[in-house]
Amino acid sequence: MHRISDVRFTGTAVKSFKTLLAMCGDKALRNVVIVTNMWGKVAPEVGTAREQELADSFFKSALEKGARFLRHDDTIESAHEVIRTVLANQRVTLQIQEEMGEDRKKVSETTAGRELRRELDEHAEKRLTQLRELQEMLDQTEEGDGETRQELRQEVSKLREELAILSRVSEKPGMGSFREIMKDAIFFAALGAGYFLWVSNKTPSTKE
Repeated sequence: MHRISDVRFTGTAVKSFKTLLAMCGDKALRNVVIVTNMWGKVAPEVGTAREQELADSFFKSALEKGARFLRHDDTIESAHEVIRTVLANQRVTLQIQEEMGEDRKKVSETTAGRELRRELDEHAEKRLTQLRELQEMLDQTEEGDGETRQELRQEVSKLREELAILSRVSEKPGMGSFREIMKDAIFFAALGAGYFLWVSNKTPSTKE
């Protein structure tokens, strides 16, 4: 889902889409439906121009490999069209399933796993930089300014907790099921990635 009213993509959206592509692989992209919404918030000609720009740039690689581009214009008919398109999909095997099932790779060794790890490492590095800056501010704040020091301590504590979680995820050994990698993907989304993936076929079993 993409809001046609958005003037630009955020870095988070770009990373999310890259992760989705890595999980699906080229062959499974024919089952991906990219839907634009919020058409009522822009003039028709503006929305159409943005739609074409998206098709020629950000979503181009996916569309060239079979993904569909649809509009949800706040009508029941357009919503039904999106649902019918998704329900008409034939089952496919995702790239991450092939890598874990046929190639017997651990999650961390798959294309999607490497992409997630890279994003997690970048996120952790940013949070570590923020923590250092806050700690310096706390050290430089005078003892008499109790309210400011309390706020800084709370922010430092939150960042340390988040870094601890990121550290545990990064150090987690290779997992043995698609369900477990999805748990990590959902965790990553909670940190800001914000993507949704629906899989309709059974997951091949894997061994440690």
